Amino acid sequence: MGLLIQGFEYLPSIASEYHMPYYQQLIEDYNYTKEIDWVEFRLTVGERAQKKAVRGAELIKK
Repeated sequence: MGLLIQGFEYLPSIASEYHMPYYQQLIEDYNYTKEIDWVEFRLTVGERAQKKAVRGAELIKK
């Protein structure tokens, strides 16, 4: 579990938690503290790599 604290302008990935911006202050008001930082990156994959990934997925299905 985690809490989004920045990047609200982006759509979340399928594996991300999404919370409204005010959640951070609400949780801090109850004296909860951060245990660990999680960082998520978004990258663009070229067409060649996409084709290889699709081909690999098809081979795995077989």
